[in-house]
Amino acid sequence: MPMIPKLTDTVRQNLQLCLRCLVICCFCSLVSLSGDSLAKEERVITIGVLESSLSAADKSAISQTLEALKKLPGYRLDVQYYNPSELEDQLVRRRLDYFIGTSGFYRRFQSFGLRSVATLFTEVAPNPRYATGSVFVVRNDSPIKKISDLKGKTALASWAKGFSSFYTPMGEIYKQGFDPESFFSVYKTYGPPMSDLLQKLDKNKGDVVLMRACLLEDLEKTQPDIFKRYRVLNEKKDNLLRCKHSTDLYPNWTLVATPLAPWTETREITKCLLNIPDSAGFGWATVPDFNTIDELYKSLKVGPYSYLRIQTVQGFIYRYRFPLLFALFCILMLCVHSWRTNVLVKRRTQSLRIAYEKEAELRRKVRESEQRIDQLQKTEIIGAMSSLIAHEINGPLATIDNYCRGIKRKLEVEGNDNSWLDRPMSLIVKQTAKISDIVSRVRAYAKRDEPEFTKIEADKLLRSCVSDIRMRYPNCQIVLSHTEQAVVLGHILEFEVLLENIIKNAIQAAQTADTNRIEIRQLCENNSMYVRILNASSVRSSEELEKHLQPLHSSKNQGLGIGLLICRTIAEKMRGNLSVTYKDGEVFTEVKIPLFVPQEKENADQNC
Repeated sequence: MPMIPKLTDTVRQNLQLCLRCLVICCFCSLVSLSGDSLAKEERVITIGVLESSLSAADKSAISQTLEALKKLPGYRLDVQYYNPSELEDQLVRRRLDYFIGTSGFYRRFQSFGLRSVATLFTEVAPNPRYATGSVFVVRNDSPIKKISDLKGKTALASWAKGFSSFYTPMGEIYKQGFDPESFFSVYKTYGPPMSDLLQKLDKNKGDVVLMRACLLEDLEKTQPDIFKRYRVLNEKKDNLLRCKHSTDLYPNWTLVATPLAPWTETREITKCLLNIPDSAGFGWATVPDFNTIDELYKSLKVGPYSYLRIQTVQGFIYRYRFPLLFALFCILMLCVHSWRTNVLVKRRTQSLRIAYEKEAELRRKVRESEQRIDQLQKTEIIGAMSSLIAHEINGPLATIDNYCRGIKRKLEVEGNDNSWLDRPMSLIVKQTAKISDIVSRVRAYAKRDEPEFTKIEADKLLRSCVSDIRMRYPNCQIVLSHTEQAVVLGHILEFEVLLENIIKNAIQAAQTADTNRIEIRQLCENNSMYVRILNASSVRSSEELEKHLQPLHSSKNQGLGIGLLICRTIAEKMRGNLSVTYKDGEVFTEVKIPLFVPQEKENADQNC
């Protein structure tokens, strides 16, 4: 029992120790987690620095500036150094938030959406607007005394497109009235350091060195006799820059924001730069404009003013040859695509046209087949009706003939003067006999009995038909203008049917055209007899006439469309033909039948 209190104190001490360890561990974990979270919240700022020929003052100022920016809370700097071509590539690829470079570099690529944040000033260059220039350095024993003496000489520089090694010196050359493009015979670049360029100048590898102002003063610290060995051409005395310079002065190094930089970061960086104390020996200020650099580029026609170089069509083509070639290639490919598409469309269209024509041809054949079937059906019906009429009409015709003869006989027996009835009764008997002959011919056709041809005086038969038709159509003017004696072989009844049908068709066609006149001519030519009929018609084209000439087609209300078919058949049986043509609003019908030639005359002609 006495051991229990002592054991309790020991346990209490152990528990207190454990609690203390636990609290310490939790605190360390919280500190670690907060540190990790703070580290995770840091925003990385990517800054590029133009690795150019910096003076000692500029190099020190930029180094201290970067150290000050690294102290910004919540941000971590990623600083990279580039030469001019590399920095340009980084801007094109949009990999930088900010960069520190010459004001000339900044203005040359302003079209990338760049904006200046602040411009550097130092004790050597107290005015940030007039802080950067160049010097033309020659050997002290060189005969070159002024810039004009450098024409046709060899120039040495660090960078081919550096602001202070190329553009600023060329601006001074342009200012003195020379063409910068052809001023130097050779322009050589070797990169930094500047001491190497001066050594090449000593070895007569060039006549002049183009370098940034203040670099000679920096070299003087290690080479006290440098101004005894070299001299500066065209030195300007303006007290704006505490270094020798041969050209006009331009704004100093500038910190530039790219389109990727957030405005919040830019604000913090600007505050940091503007708050650098004067005791540091340098500072940053906002420069209101960079017009001097813009005017320099405009005079040299470079950078944003390179378009001024294009003054001729040849210059335009040469400058934009690659885009033009690409555009030409695209146009060529478009033309090829268009040509290929047109070829495919034409092929497909041709296939569709052929398919459509085949389909149209099939439809036409189907219609023609249907029309032929209809015609055959009509022909069959007409044949059946003709047979029925031919079979049944003889009885009524015989009755009419008998009654006419009986009436005539009775009048003769009574002895009355009925001479006025003789002609009508004779015509009735004649027409009845004609109908009977037609019926006999139809029955003969049905039995396929070929009639015997006899000699027909065609001119007399034509005049007889015209006389009969004039009686039936008293209001129509039928002009028989010419006839010649002609003998043909055939069946007189069939030939009469042929003549009457074509004359009646001509009369009916003339009546549809509001005229009542037809002209008939009969003549003999080349051993053939021709009957030609000319009449006006309501038909307006040859195509419309062809439709009217189709077998079993009739424009008459009660027509069957077999009249011309019968006439053509009769003409062909007589070894002739029938034709109907259209011209200038008139229809011309012609029947051609061979003339009868006696056997003796035919033999004599053959012997001759």
